[in-house]
Amino acid sequence: MPQGAPPGELLFKILSILFSEKEASRIALLPLRPFTASAKVVYRIRYGLDLENRRI
Repeated sequence: MPQGAPPGELLFKILSILFSEKEASRIALLPLRPFTASAKVVYRIRYGLDLENRRI
């Protein structure tokens, strides 16, 4: 199960659309790590921008 997601019928329906049983069994083996990057860091990585100086 995804970290923090309560089990339920809707969750399983969504996951079955996104992943095959084989893919799900492989993904279940991946270690879970919390996402800790700030929005500023994500924006910089995604768009290559310096937010403080607003330059590309």
